[in-house]
Amino acid sequence: MQIICMRYLPSDCGTFLGYVDFQLPEKGLEILNCTLHRKDERRWINLPSRSYIHKNEEKFRPVIKFIEQKEFHEFCEKSKIALDLKLQQENVCVER
Repeated sequence: MQIICMRYLPSDCGTFLGYVDFQLPEKGLEILNCTLHRKDERRWINLPSRSYIHKNEEKFRPVIKFIEQKEFHEFCEKSKIALDLKLQQENVCVER
């Protein structure tokens, strides 16, 4: 699975570091508004989601998902690599 990072829009709120857009050329697919998070040494990408209120608490429901867990894990790992490559090319650092 080839993944290209098209855009990174930084933010800084708790674990949230920003929004990221990815392209999967082999699938003819763009996944917009993924979120990048970091806590301690762990860093992860969340797929786009929509918020809703349940019992006065904000919750999030994914907008898309991978049917195969293996494909989801591959996407997560390769999307971080694609993001790192883009940030390196643009000489941007997201460390806090």
